[in-house]
Amino acid sequence: MDDDGDMAEMYLTEKKQRKEDYFNNDSYDQADIYGKIRGAARSAPVSPASSTTGVHKLQRAFSNLSSSKHGSISASSNGQENIDQLEMLLEAYFVVVDSALNKLSSLKEYIDDTEDLINIKLANVQNQLIQFELLLTAATFVATIFAMVTAVFGMNLKATVFDDPDGFDWTIIITGIFCLVLYIAFMIYFKHKKLLPL
Repeated sequence: MDDDGDMAEMYLTEKKQRKEDYFNNDSYDQADIYGKIRGAARSAPVSPASSTTGVHKLQRAFSNLSSSKHGSISASSNGQENIDQLEMLLEAYFVVVDSALNKLSSLKEYIDDTEDLINIKLANVQNQLIQFELLLTAATFVATIFAMVTAVFGMNLKATVFDDPDGFDWTIIITGIFCLVLYIAFMIYFKHKKLLPL
């Protein structure tokens, strides 16, 4: 936007008009030259003297072209006004593009924040599942101890415990209390290590 020449080149209406003027003048001059050359060729043989007039006409066509360029440059005295209008238009577009960029940046930040929030929630759910799995593992371990004691007493072995009619009941009660104390000990250990929010 600092170079006025580049800004003038961006003013496409004037550029298009110059190009159309150039092609209109060029096609008119070429048609005029070709028409006179054909007329001269039909009427008389070509001589070196008549070819110089063709060269003069060609030089005049180029001078018309350069004068039209100078005319367009002098006519572009209002070019500064056109450049100012173009700068204002580009500044407006820059404001719109900058606003769109800011909105897209804030949208990207919002998406990143949402992804972070979802990841935090997923990590929280995963931690809860791990805690629940830890509770189930401890309960399974305690139940396995209880099942092992009952399995030992379920075998056909000779033991003095079987002679006492209340011996099996006391064994089950003592094993149950031991398993319950062991499970509570696991819970206290998990709480001490902050593995469970109890």
